[in-house]
Parts: sequence; C-alpha cells; structure tokens
Amino acid sequence: MRDVLYHYCSTEAFESIVRHGTIRLSSLVLSNDTMEGKWLRKVIGDLCDLTPAVRFRRDEVSSYIDIFVNNMDGLGFCLSKHEDMLSQWRGYANDARGFCIGFDKDVLRKTGEKVDSEGMPIFRLRKVEYDLRRQTEMLRPMFDDIVPAVEKGYLRPVLQNLIETDEEYEKRSKEHREGSRGVFLKMLLMTSPMFEMKNPAFREEGEFRLVTPVMHELDQPDVDFRPAVDRLVPFRTAALDKDDNPIVSVTIGPKNISSKDVVGSFLRRMGYRDVAVKQSEATYR
Repeated sequence: MRDVLYHYCSTEAFESIVRHGTIRLSSLVLSNDTMEGKWLRKVIGDLCDLTPAVRFRRDEVSSYIDIFVNNMDGLGFCLSKHEDMLSQWRGYANDARGFCIGFDKDVLRKTGEKVDSEGMPIFRLRKVEYDLRRQTEMLRPMFDDIVPAVEKGYLRPVLQNLIETDEEYEKRSKEHREGSRGVFLKMLLMTSPMFEMKNPAFREEGEFRLVTPVMHELDQPDVDFRPAVDRLVPFRTAALDKDDNPIVSVTIGPKNISSKDVVGSFLRRMGYRDVAVKQSEATYR
C-alpha cells in the first residue's frame, strides 16, 4: 500500500502542478505562521535555562541566534498526513475552493535524493516536529557543543585590560577570533533544523516538508520569484517524474464546483493514470 502525503492548494496551483509536472518550494519565512523559524529561539532559550553553565547568559546566546534566524530563509513544499481536513481547506486551498493532491511519499523522497553538482541532496523530505521535549532532544547535542565556547566568552567582544601588554592582548584576541569562528559554525549547524520544528499549536496539521537547504541569500540562479497579493515570494522548482506515478489521489474542495469527470479528464490528458478523484466530504459552505 502506498504511503500518501497531501498538499492543499488553490485551483491555479493545482492546474500548474499537473500541467507542468513540477512543484514549487516557496519561502517558509513568508508562510502563515508568523513564528516560522523563530520557534527555535524559544527552544534554545529553554536549553539555556536547563544548563547551569550558561543559564545567566540566555540573552547573550539568544542575541547571537537571532543573527542566524533573522537572516535565513528556507524554501519548502508543505504537505500534511491528513486528507480532507477542514482547517487545511480553509488555510491553504483558497478557503476550500481549491484541491488536495495526494502524493506518493516515496516518490517525494526520491525527488529529494537527487543531488547537485557538489553531490549534496537538493531537497530533503522532513517530518515537522511539534513536541517541545523532542525538539529539545534534537538540539541538545549541538547545544552542548557550544557551551564551552559560551563559558569562555567567545560570544562577547574582547577588551584589553589595564594590566596586560599589547602582545598579551593580541595573543588573547587571536584566540578569541578563532574561538568565535568555531562557535559561529557550530551555531549555524544548530540553527539548520529551524524549519523542521514548529509551535505545538500547529500540531493538528501533521505537517511534512520537502525542504531545500537553508540559505543565507536568495541570489542564486535556480531561485525565482512569483507575485502574491501583498508580497514577492522566492521559490525553487522541482520536477516530478510522471513515470513514477507521483500523484495518487485528488480531492475536490468543499467549495470547488468542478466535477470529478472534468478533473479526471484533465489528469489523463496530462499523462496521469489511475488517480483516484473524489469530492470532499467536509461540510463547509
């Protein structure tokens, strides 16, 4: 039996996905969750509170983490493990006027395993974690790795004291610079799961994501931009292999008046076979 993940979208997005055989991984910072990416700051703050060595340096650590959180974006294609869910229709399918596409989970994972010119995966299929305890467990090994650097003061500027010579100060400054570079790289690693964990209030979404590696900037040749009502949205395109039968099912939204015959004909015309087409059973008018 095929394992299926569901993508809720507008009619326009559905038509584009089916016609072109591609999906768009769009900016997660511009998603519906205003805390997107910033939830990690709370989890790391909690780790500070639980660690005596850095408990009183929470603000110091959080300020440093903010540098990464505020200057990063990730591009993702969002899915749910739930089919025909009213809150998903309302939030992601043009107030239930769109569609819910059921994708084969293994095909999406295979899509993510394709590598770039440096042999790195282009995308990753990830399950979003909502449990605070498990989020803490995810970050704990990386957090513990930066504790010694925080204790040594590598997150603070180095100042010359009155009793040390210029040579002593330069030696200490060099050690501080090297230590700061090391903790910078460790914190970059620690913030990398920022788009794989969310506020528990979103738990009912049961979200999975096909995620491109977190980026420092969007000036990359394979990143494009599309207009939305009140913003420009960066995105990347990923091609689906129709030979793998990536689309398992299509559910027509509660407010969508398309007939199953029309949707089925469109799918067959675009080369998709054996796709189950159904009407939503959610009551929402």
